[in-house]
Amino acid sequence: MCLLNGDIAGQLPATVRFDMMTTQLSDGSVVEQKVLYYNIISELLNHWGGEDLNNIIIQDIPLRIRKVVQ
Repeated sequence: MCLLNGDIAGQLPATVRFDMMTTQLSDGSVVEQKVLYYNIISELLNHWGGEDLNNIIIQDIPLRIRKVVQ
């Protein structure tokens, strides 16, 4: 991943899994859900890249991939 100014080789502070979202329910059980590619890209750019959500435009992902991650 690189920044919009061309800087590359950033580092993540720990092991990060982008394709699953883990949630702990009130009864203590843990549920894992798949995440859409569209959401993975926007979360990466927003949280890890520091880009405002209003500036993120994702156009090249087909609609079927936005709906289902296999």
